[in-house]
Amino acid sequence: RQALRIQGEWGAWIKHVIADWFMGRFWAFKFAKLYERLESVEVCKDAIEWSKPLPEEQWANPSAELVELEKKWRQRYKRREKFFDMERRIAEAKAEGRYYTPVNE
Repeated sequence: RQALRIQGEWGAWIKHVIADWFMGRFWAFKFAKLYERLESVEVCKDAIEWSKPLPEEQWANPSAELVELEKKWRQRYKRREKFFDMERRIAEAKAEGRYYTPVNE
């Protein structure tokens, strides 16, 4: 009789453990502990000041070369060309004189 009782308790314990893992209670507990630990860390005042967003007048503008490349890629996208068409891109780069030849070739 006692052996059956112990087996019944083990069965209930195993069901409880499986339910904890599969129903997410275990991971919710772990996440809550991690969140609590991260919230308790003090951040340096310099880091807080550094991470504030810049005002718009200090934003960097894209270079003329980047704007030109973006126009080219938008035109290619409209023509439904493949982005990774390497042979054509290498031929265009050679024609424009900006192709880098590796040392081993």
